[in-house]
Amino acid sequence: MLRGILPREATLRRHSLTEYTDVARAVRQGDLALFRAALSTHEAFFFRKHVYIAMERLYFLVYRRQLKKMCVCSLDSRGESRLCTF
Repeated sequence: MLRGILPREATLRRHSLTEYTDVARAVRQGDLALFRAALSTHEAFFFRKHVYIAMERLYFLVYRRQLKKMCVCSLDSRGESRLCTF
């Protein structure tokens, strides 16, 4: 996940890793609220598996995805790149 390769929900269910489903969905959608909720909900599980710090590092991927959704690079009439916000 830290490399940006996210497993599908079906794969997580097949391997009984449903605790990661909301985390993967939050990274995919850039949803910071869902990410924080998923971490707090499954915090004990992540600590037991010794992956909580790695899950915290995913925050930057969620944030990056959210910024990508908000900003789209495009070309203006002169062919120069500009940043568009919604």
